[in-house]
Amino acid sequence: MTSQTPQKTKKKVWFILAIVIVLLLVAFLLWKSGSSNKTAATEKPDNAETTEQKAALTVTVVQPEQQNWKQTFTANGNIAAWQEVVIGSELSGQRLTRVNVNVGDEVKRGQVLAEINSDTIRADLAAAKASYAEAQAVLADAVTNNKRIQQLRNTGAISAQELTQYQTSQATAQARLDASRAQIESNQLRLAQTQVISPDNGVISARTATVGSLAQTGQELFRLIRDHRLEWRAEVTTSDLYKLKQGMNARIFSPDPAQPAITGKVRIIAPVIDPQTRYGLVYVDLPATQAFRMGMFVKG
Repeated sequence: MTSQTPQKTKKKVWFILAIVIVLLLVAFLLWKSGSSNKTAATEKPDNAETTEQKAALTVTVVQPEQQNWKQTFTANGNIAAWQEVVIGSELSGQRLTRVNVNVGDEVKRGQVLAEINSDTIRADLAAAKASYAEAQAVLADAVTNNKRIQQLRNTGAISAQELTQYQTSQATAQARLDASRAQIESNQLRLAQTQVISPDNGVISARTATVGSLAQTGQELFRLIRDHRLEWRAEVTTSDLYKLKQGMNARIFSPDPAQPAITGKVRIIAPVIDPQTRYGLVYVDLPATQAFRMGMFVKG
């Protein structure tokens, strides 16, 4: 009994010491955990404040304003000549001896496009000049005779009837001279008309003239696109027609995708709607280009 008591006491001391150490360890862990939560709680408002500051930097305030939005729509139509001039012959019954141009040729105002046989007209002109010279001689003789008779008028040797005859002869000779002069001018005009002249600059779009054919008055020999100027005749619906104004831009696309689109200007808006198609025509001037040709059907 006496030998076992110290041993039990020693075990009891170690047991109490172990419990104290565990309690201290638990207290330390609890203190450390509380310190970490406080630090996290302290840092959280700072982070929130930084986030709010970053969010505030992305806000932009602008004043409201009015803007016009462009309205676009599509239309189809043909490419046509702005003005196509029909060039014909002013003579009849003479053969074409020469044709100087062909389709696609660029021509200038006053350029000779074709020539008509002028042999007969030159002969008529020579005859008219001979008649004129003869009329001049007759008139000179009539003037001389009339002057001489007028000098004898006061002598009583010449009757009034004879005086009238000489005056009439002079007037007739003058009329014949005037007729001869008019004949010369007429033949000179016909001679000039043996050359078919271009009335303006442009490009030849059609040719019916052939060497050896008989020219007839008013017969079409050539067609000329004046100034090589083309236009787009767009077919526009009634609702879209009222959106257009003269001078507006129109963008026209070539049938060839490799060719760039071009920009034209509205020149005329037709005042009449086609009762069959219910479309109105809008005439758009096109800039000079090789990408578009007369007769093309294009979209814009």
